[in-house]
Amino acid sequence: MNEEINKQKISIQVADRRYQMSIEPASEGKLRLAVERINNKITDILNSYDHRDVQDALSVILIHLEMDLIALENREEVNDILQKLQSLDEQLGDYLVSR
Repeated sequence: MNEEINKQKISIQVADRRYQMSIEPASEGKLRLAVERINNKITDILNSYDHRDVQDALSVILIHLEMDLIALENREEVNDILQKLQSLDEQLGDYLVSR
């Protein structure tokens, strides 16, 4: 219940549909930017391809977003591996110096 007290209701429009959302006030700017980007991508896709509807545009956007997320996950995994290797390198260096 306390979570709802801190939230505000806003209205957004994606494509031709309006949505009411309850969000933290600090998140409003990010949400509005995300909606603007989505609407711009929909417009770009609809203008780039013949015989596409909004559903097709949204599907293409979701595919691209998921591919970006997978790339980020892979990058984070690589960073984790690099950090572990760096830690092992430091431990090995400490061990060799102490011998």
